[in-house]
Amino acid sequence: MRFRSAAIWRTAAIWIATFALAGAGAAADASVKVRQPSEREAALAALLVEKLGDDAATIAVALSDRGRVALTGAVEERVTQELAPEVAFSFGGVTSVSNRVEARKAPRLPDGQLMREGQDAELERRVEKAVRIAVPEIARGVEIEVADGVVAVRGIARDATVRARLLETVRDVPDVTWIIDLVRVGE
Repeated sequence: MRFRSAAIWRTAAIWIATFALAGAGAAADASVKVRQPSEREAALAALLVEKLGDDAATIAVALSDRGRVALTGAVEERVTQELAPEVAFSFGGVTSVSNRVEARKAPRLPDGQLMREGQDAELERRVEKAVRIAVPEIARGVEIEVADGVVAVRGIARDATVRARLLETVRDVPDVTWIIDLVRVGE
């Protein structure tokens, strides 16, 4: 799940290949128009890969002028599917996110989906409680989302010290396996 610069290059290569192939098809049929991703869409796609890892490279991003984001595609892991909207919300100017990403390894109801959702909710409750106690000055402005022990923390801290204390508090909660840091400082 760690950021690897190769992942960004791989994402860029996928986008370039996709649009090169689409462009070749459009050349054969002049009536077909191919929409190129905007710089902001490409930047958001790169942020998804940076924060969620290579699994997010297959997520397609559509971003409207009004800050609405549509995420589509198929990924392997449930964590990527569940936490992609949190990453999108951390991107400047995003007001709403439609998550249509499918996870190939996501459990279904008979396979324990309800149990995992319950475990996520319990861990989320414990993380929120720890944050309220340890960092009360920003607790209301912090969003916590959990999937399979991975915790996405999003919000604004007044300075680097508060941010560090927030992340340390989350890290110290039992059963937290990984933190996706989406906390900005001083905005």
